[in-house]
Amino acid sequence: MKNSFTLIETILTLFLITIISSFFYFKTSYNKIDIAVDRLVLYLKQTRYQALIDNKEENNNPLWHKKRWTFKFFRCKKSVGGLYYSIYSDENMKGHPSLDESLVDPLTQKRVYSTNACKQSSNTSKYVLLTKEYGVNRIEISCNKT
Repeated sequence: MKNSFTLIETILTLFLITIISSFFYFKTSYNKIDIAVDRLVLYLKQTRYQALIDNKEENNNPLWHKKRWTFKFFRCKKSVGGLYYSIYSDENMKGHPSLDESLVDPLTQKRVYSTNACKQSSNTSKYVLLTKEYGVNRIEISCNKT
């Protein structure tokens, strides 16, 4: 009569315990603010990359700098409320972005753009609507590292 486990029985038992414990151990909860920060960092890096590969300098145009790639926060109109952002190159130099001038998100193939009506359309990214998507009501920008 045998009173000990075989090596195969021990390995099988450890394997089953590992699988069962993984269901309880790896559950992570995501905070909406953390997701928004990750998305903003991703878009800031994409804006920087776009500026590096797309030279807007024109020698004969003294206002060529207005065409640079810009990441800008805006307020929705008062009746709607909220915040949104757009990434754009002001090709027409009117000072406000348009859909055609905005960056195409390489992941979703949608425009990183919204209007002050703060409504998502089929060709714009929902992630730009900070208040509706993430509950962000205020933005403070600082150059200080904390």
